[in-house]
Amino acid sequence: DNNALLAISHACAKHGHLLVIDECFMAFGNINHLDLLGQPEHIIYVRSFSKGYGLAGARIAAIIASPEIINILSQERTESAISGSTWTLFQGILAKKEHIKQICQSIIQTREYVSETIMKLRPNWKIIPSGANFINVKTIGENPMKLVENAALGGFYIRDMSTQERMNGYVRIGIGELELMMKFLKQIFPSTYDDNEQIHNQ
Repeated sequence: DNNALLAISHACAKHGHLLVIDECFMAFGNINHLDLLGQPEHIIYVRSFSKGYGLAGARIAAIIASPEIINILSQERTESAISGSTWTLFQGILAKKEHIKQICQSIIQTREYVSETIMKLRPNWKIIPSGANFINVKTIGENPMKLVENAALGGFYIRDMSTQERMNGYVRIGIGELELMMKFLKQIFPSTYDDNEQIHNQ
């Protein structure tokens, strides 16, 4: 929460550091840190448009900070860092901001449904709370690579995260539209997942 961020920022300031907050997934978390903007002044927010706005290929992001920090960063800014075509694309996407917001809210709801369904069918598994368009699932009692292979048979790509630090036994599952995720759940839980139950609940 904001109080925790303030405590972290004060610790950073005590040692002469800036606090940089990466908000690239904020569209999927219903979180707004901008209430803290300017208090204290050494917080920098980096807001990428690659995730929530689907502009990964455009390589466009914004930095939000105090005027003093922005002035310093502006002195190091590369001329023509954003192409005309990228800027036009970005403006077009911003014009559909409400539609994009609806899509992100749908992803959030689907993420919660997928998480709840997995825990219902595999209560011994563990899911790290997520504010992104994916979930990390520890497949306790089952080989994560076998789950990856099973998903691939249905045309779904999920990542075995076991090679990452402190992620042994985890898989990363990207969240898409509800209909797609229902097919995914049916693929990995063919005998126990009832997609008709979700249809009746809609």
